Amino acid sequence: MKKLFPLRAFPLLGSLPIVGSALALFIFITCISAKNPPLAAQTDSADNSIKIDTVVTGLKVPWGLAFLPNGDMLVTERGGQLRIVQSGKLNPNPIGGVPEVVAKGQGGLLDVFLHPNYATNGWIYLTYSAAAAPGESGEGANTAVVRARLKGNQLIDQKVIFKATPNV
Repeated sequence: MKKLFPLRAFPLLGSLPIVGSALALFIFITCISAKNPPLAAQTDSADNSIKIDTVVTGLKVPWGLAFLPNGDMLVTERGGQLRIVQSGKLNPNPIGGVPEVVAKGQGGLLDVFLHPNYATNGWIYLTYSAAAAPGESGEGANTAVVRARLKGNQLIDQKVIFKATPNV
């Protein structure tokens, strides 16, 4: 069976087949966004036993996540906030310097990804729905990718490295 990808910070997911990994990630996202009391459950399949636990509460429509080398977790919220979970607790202050996003339908602040050499270069990539800039064709929005570094609770050195067109 094909493996999804190795996750050093969450080894159980890296060892599961694609379907199991996707299901576990879906349950994880559902748990961290739930307003209900924390969920704890045990699920057994023919090949694996999976424990489901609430990692953090207080997020609004979490969309993407990335683990920093120190174990902290960056989480995007569709509405345009980038959040950090440190030692299992959601920092109440969103990370500053996130580009303006169009949070409409399936659009918003989408995924977050660390550069493969993040430990040495510090690059973080965010995908998001960006409004049409002056001079661009179309009047709506389209997907963009920004590269930045995290300094304290602020994104710095931002540069848009891709913007799809036309805007719809």
